[in-house]
Amino acid sequence: MRRRKERTESSEGEERYYGKDGVTKSRALGVVILMGAFLFFQVAVFIRKEKRGEEKQAETALPFEFNPNTISSDSLVLLGFTQKQAQVVLNYRASGGRFRKKEDFAKIYSVSEEMFKKLYNYIAIPTVPEYVAPKTTALADGRPEKQDERRFSGKTEVRQWKYRQRTPRDTAGRSGASRLPERKKRVVELNGADSAELVKLYGIGGYYAKRIIEYRERLGNFYAPEQLMEIRGIDSTRFSGFKNNITADTSKIRKFSLDTASRYFLSSHPYIGSYVTRGILLLRQRFGAEYCTLENLEREGLLTSEATSALRHYIIEK
Repeated sequence: MRRRKERTESSEGEERYYGKDGVTKSRALGVVILMGAFLFFQVAVFIRKEKRGEEKQAETALPFEFNPNTISSDSLVLLGFTQKQAQVVLNYRASGGRFRKKEDFAKIYSVSEEMFKKLYNYIAIPTVPEYVAPKTTALADGRPEKQDERRFSGKTEVRQWKYRQRTPRDTAGRSGASRLPERKKRVVELNGADSAELVKLYGIGGYYAKRIIEYRERLGNFYAPEQLMEIRGIDSTRFSGFKNNITADTSKIRKFSLDTASRYFLSSHPYIGSYVTRGILLLRQRFGAEYCTLENLEREGLLTSEATSALRHYIIEK
């Protein structure tokens, strides 16, 4: 009985010291502090990675001319903004806000002073002319003379129309016989244009300008403007809006040889891909590099006739 009582007292003492689970209070506190420190470290690493990502995105940003009243969220990201910062600009416009001058864009709290200075020369806000109601004055013979005043950029332009009898020459002029020559359209050469030139095309913003440049690098430049419709998002409707304003200089095409091109280069080319690349490498091993011609690749079933026709512009003829 005495030994049993001693064992009971000993177990009660251990329970008071270690707890029911056998862990001291100091050890439990140490575990909690350690878990808190680990959690704090993970949060710090996440914040640092996010900050590095934002800095890397700002460094690789591609400035281009834009109107802050109409620019999309994707285009703002291309300029160096994060998704959250771009959404702040869109929320400001959705609430009825409007940018009437360049300095208004700097009032958005997501636009830092450094970012505003960087983009200042690229902000393009069209000026809307202020219209003043027409005035009428009397001519010498009592008939009214109409005047139309329009103010634009602080200047006043006055146009006058006098009522007089029409002549056959006036009629011929109205029919188009003596029209002024049309304004010369801007033409962009696809293989040498940068993003600033591409965004001037109708229907092409910063997002599609970047996609065009990336696809051009993978191709080795364009041999025909119609190749733009191979880019996802540029369909025939969008292409028809600027097809008369683009050309492709075929002398700038970068050609390559199927005999010596690397696996990475072949697999990244839009007209070849990884599957055809594996077939080309097998043919090199079995029959030699000289066997790898477009005709043989089509005969082996690796290329379609359309892909063969397109690749003729890029392959060095043997």
